[in-house]
Amino acid sequence: MNNRQALSKTLRPLWHSLIWVAVSFMTFLLLIAMLIVIQGQRNEVRSAGAVIVVLPSREQSSSQDDVQSRLDHSIDLYQRGYVNRIIVVEQEDQTRSEIAQYVVDRRLPSEVLLFVRQGHAPVEQLAAAVDVMRLNGIESVLLSSEPYEMLRMLKIARDVGMDVYGVPIRRTETPLVEDAVQILREAWAYIRYVLLG
Repeated sequence: MNNRQALSKTLRPLWHSLIWVAVSFMTFLLLIAMLIVIQGQRNEVRSAGAVIVVLPSREQSSSQDDVQSRLDHSIDLYQRGYVNRIIVVEQEDQTRSEIAQYVVDRRLPSEVLLFVRQGHAPVEQLAAAVDVMRLNGIESVLLSSEPYEMLRMLKIARDVGMDVYGVPIRRTETPLVEDAVQILREAWAYIRYVLLG
């Protein structure tokens, strides 16, 4: 047996192992992607003390419509009597006065708003929201978010101690490729959160 055959015989189990790991990881990623789709279609709306809406920063958002659609969804839940308060997790590039004015323009009293501005990571933001909930006697919340974000955001919210139910924002149809990219990106974010926190 020459050196090349010996090397090939030695590396063959390594290649098989690498292929097995790659196939296992892709299967796991696709399983998480399926869970993201399923959770994103589940509307767990019910009476709760508040709805939490995490606003995207201007940098994260493709348009002001993203912010408005999240606020509109929360306002709708308030107007339909599901919640008494709206907890807004705002970003540093947004002003409370803009958000309050938007809510008042939709005929809601600005007093329904509670604001959280702490940290950049969802874990920090939702942990700060738990403090706001406790200070205001709110025991359970609805979480308003994009359908593809719902699985990870609910996991984080429950990990920081919230009694939380998902109410995904209903969007107009988006191209299938764009949805697939968002779902796979979110599946990777979910895996990163579970493994690294």
